[in-house]
Amino acid sequence: MYFYSRTSMTMPAGVSTPIGNWNLAGYQQVNVHAWVKGGSGTSYLQLAFDHLQAAGEPLTIGPPGPGGWNVAILAKPFPVFAPTLSAVLNNSSPSQLDFELRLYAACCEPPPGIVSMVASGLMKLAGRQRSAGDGETHRTLGRSVDMGSLLETPQQAPTESD
Repeated sequence: MYFYSRTSMTMPAGVSTPIGNWNLAGYQQVNVHAWVKGGSGTSYLQLAFDHLQAAGEPLTIGPPGPGGWNVAILAKPFPVFAPTLSAVLNNSSPSQLDFELRLYAACCEPPPGIVSMVASGLMKLAGRQRSAGDGETHRTLGRSVDMGSLLETPQQAPTESD
């Protein structure tokens, strides 16, 4: 399961603008790629999970480059703390900004490869898995275990004086 979102906008100087809300339920990590193009100054990208602030990342644009524009880039992974991610950009710079935000996430386990398929087949051959009546496969022990021996305390090792 993969997640990708791309949002672009132009922001006037000195304003805070909500960028969006995204449902990241089921994902463990989101990769944030923010790109800001403008004159000079610092903007702040604020990320929140379920309305609780998780990060405030500065995007500092240096002195204007050729053509009067300069760029700041943020590329950073963040753990997903709650299902809903929201982003706000605070443009405290004295100039208009072009902004783009890309979010990437991948979930959960990779599709089974040849190694996991072979291991599963070997476990079935060894009798370590059984099929339940509901069609699910359950692991079983290869031999019975003496439950009483699990409750016994270990014997103390003999000391040199013994």
